[in-house]
Amino acid sequence: MSTRTTKDASQLRQEKWCSSPALERGMKANLVARRCSVVKSSEYRCLIWSLQFLSQQPGQLERISQQSGIPETTIAALCLDPAVDPEPLYLPLERCVNAYIQERADGVVTTEIGDMMLDGFEYCLYSRSMVLISGPARIGKTFTAKRFCEQHPGMARYCEVPSPADDLAFFCAIARALGITIESNAKTKNLRPRIEAALQSGDLMLCLDAAEFCWPSHTYRLARPARICWLMTALSNHQVPVCLIATQDFFNAQRAYEKKSGWQSAQWTGRIGRFIQLPDKLGIPDLERVARSWMPYGERKAIECLADYANLSTKHLAAIEHIVNHARFFARKRGVAFPTWEDVQKAICEGAIPSDTGLAAALKGSAESDPISVLAKLARGSRATGAAKN
Repeated sequence: MSTRTTKDASQLRQEKWCSSPALERGMKANLVARRCSVVKSSEYRCLIWSLQFLSQQPGQLERISQQSGIPETTIAALCLDPAVDPEPLYLPLERCVNAYIQERADGVVTTEIGDMMLDGFEYCLYSRSMVLISGPARIGKTFTAKRFCEQHPGMARYCEVPSPADDLAFFCAIARALGITIESNAKTKNLRPRIEAALQSGDLMLCLDAAEFCWPSHTYRLARPARICWLMTALSNHQVPVCLIATQDFFNAQRAYEKKSGWQSAQWTGRIGRFIQLPDKLGIPDLERVARSWMPYGERKAIECLADYANLSTKHLAAIEHIVNHARFFARKRGVAFPTWEDVQKAICEGAIPSDTGLAAALKGSAESDPISVLAKLARGSRATGAAKN
């Protein structure tokens, strides 16, 4: 007899609404993988996976249905029912998916680092192997990875590796990225087979950001690196494309673990099909393009100043974002739609410089703290090539 009942119907039971159909969103990746296993055409499979991704985004499947004139139930049947013929539905749905992808591509800035990462993603998909991309923080790795996965919904899924060391957190993050049901009392033994069923079909690349958290953080000397072992045996051995994005901490954690446990990493390193080391920072032209994307109507000297500040700041790209947000805040307080050069100056002098110097002081004088006198000159527009412009 069920224990989830109450004789007193007047008592509030919050859990009863959790199973409402209104809260269900999206088609489950492991079921879509079963459907794709009987679809021979790679173009049809790519479309089906794209629709599965869009079904996880609020309102997107409804939008696709309205634009294509195809009912949502028919779209769902295409993605789940092996008896549905994809051919008559392919062209109208492909046009709608391509329109969605184009929206995500508009205004995206391509940098040298972005080009290197895109080349790595493409090789990962082509070779169906494991690719490791390493670079310092705040150079645009996460932004590039997210954008690539958004623009290739039929080929890739983005997942940020959680810092908690337990297996459940790891598999919940991947299940959420793929679109797999996570019960309120989820267990690793239930999630892992569904994840493997979705990925071992080979249609999707798994992009794992913050991959340094794949290494154990506990102090158990004889424990295996469970996440690393799973990547090897469940994904790499089945030719699942996996792209790992990490900082130098990835190698520091690996060396520390090997020293502590004596674990031999030859099998792991042998599965890395390609390693890409990114530059330490972006060049000035790339920084100016990023600044222009944040301030499309900004004056030339404001763009140059933002690029120069980011080049000197340890925050790098994040410095541009923080300054522009400050400038927009000041412009909004004045009732102006777009920030001006004066707003950028004020944002640097009253926001960025005090914040950066205070943070450096809190960190007890980092050797890489910003040269404040130079930054103050930048805020006054002193670059020789741009101070007289606009």
